[in-house]
Amino acid sequence: MRTLYELLRRFLLYCPKGFELNSDGVTCERTDFTIGAELACNGMQCGEGAMLDLVYCECICQDGFYYDETNEVCQDENECIYDPCEGDCIETPGSYRCVCPNRITADDEGRCVTPTYDRDALICDSHEKMCADGSACFFESTLCDGHPDCADSSDESDCKQFCYPQQFACANGENCLDDWLTCNGENDCGDNSDEIDCG
Repeated sequence: MRTLYELLRRFLLYCPKGFELNSDGVTCERTDFTIGAELACNGMQCGEGAMLDLVYCECICQDGFYYDETNEVCQDENECIYDPCEGDCIETPGSYRCVCPNRITADDEGRCVTPTYDRDALICDSHEKMCADGSACFFESTLCDGHPDCADSSDESDCKQFCYPQQFACANGENCLDDWLTCNGENDCGDNSDEIDCG
């Protein structure tokens, strides 16, 4: 964003004391380095976290921040509004972080890429199973729990509905309900199988 001073300078072809107009007729170059910032920029001062640019006489902040002239402070830019990530964008101070689903990693450009793995190099613990693509191990207790733990979702494929003894298996094979949810007048399974034979 250009400052009012910079816009006016473009039309008036004026440079502050200690500066000369460049051959482009638009920008100024500092010629007198003995003049302090107070004289070169007419006493302009910047707020917390900002530095005074003696060439353009404007307050500048470190990368990832912008200068809020109203509050005279450097504010964090919200880079996530530019949608730089293929997955989710998490705002961090002065930057952002890309997060991809299913444990896939984001590369330096924010793209979600499935890494390649050496299946022989990965060893799972006794209470774990390996994903079909060899990318990771997952707890046996999470097998067929309805939430993919593997990037290839292999821990959720070929699952037959397994219900504990105190649960009711829905006829559609999609859910297990606690016994107390059967015959309660509500279609908890989605196929109404929990409301049949309630005599």
